[in-house]
Order: sequence, then C-alpha cells, then structure tokens
Amino acid sequence: RTLVLAQNVNINGSTQHEDKQPSVDFAHPLVVGNVGTSLPSAIMVDEQDLRDLLKFRHYIGIHWYDLGVELKLNLADLNNIEQKYGDKDRCCRAMFELWISKTPAKFQTWNCLITALEEIELINAAEKVSEFVISKYHSAP
Repeated sequence: RTLVLAQNVNINGSTQHEDKQPSVDFAHPLVVGNVGTSLPSAIMVDEQDLRDLLKFRHYIGIHWYDLGVELKLNLADLNNIEQKYGDKDRCCRAMFELWISKTPAKFQTWNCLITALEEIELINAAEKVSEFVISKYHSAP
C-alpha cells in the first residue's frame, strides 16, 4: 500500500515549499511512504498535539530511541533522556517533547512522523497515526 499525501502546486506545476503550515489541500497527491491513505503533507505537530502523540507511545515502546534517531534528533539529547528517565513511556514523551521543541518547522509534521515510523518498520504505529490524522484533519466532502 502507498501513502498518498497532498502538496500545494503552482499553476506552472512547481511545488511550494514553505516553513509555515499551508492550508490543507487534498487535490494534488504526492506519493510517500507505504501506509495507504490520503493525508495533507504539511500539517504541523506542535505543543498542543503532545497529548495526541502520547496516544501512540504503546505502539512505539522500546523503539522510542530509534524513532528519535530517525527524526534526526541529537544523539546526546536522546542519551540524556534515556539516562534521566529510563522508563520507555517517559522516554517516549521526552523524545516527542524534544522533537516538538527543537525540530525545524518543515520537519515537524505528521507526515515526517509517519515516514520515520515506517523507516524503523513500525508499520502498525504508522497506520494508527495516519488513521488518527485523517480523522482529525480530513472532513468528509
């Protein structure tokens, strides 16, 4: 299965790349990942989404560190989290907090999270996050 994501396309066919969150546009698909649903590509994840992120920590479990690496977080920061908390749930929360606070906006999207989950082969988690994002942001026509 393939994850189809939307992107904004100019009249001349070039893609818009913005650091800020564009409006949701499902009209122009962009194929990314392997999950198999339709999502807007640039929905930002921010502090208000932390509670939503934490719903998926049991799918991530002991793989929180690998996910942090895939999300391009600093290894020293991840090691500090591991030493400070030890418990996988608390480590996962701290990793998500770090991602939200230190990642550039263009890499702090639900799409980036889903792709990272797929890269570390947490396909079930990627599917659950994808389903959540669709239910939260995609209104029926």
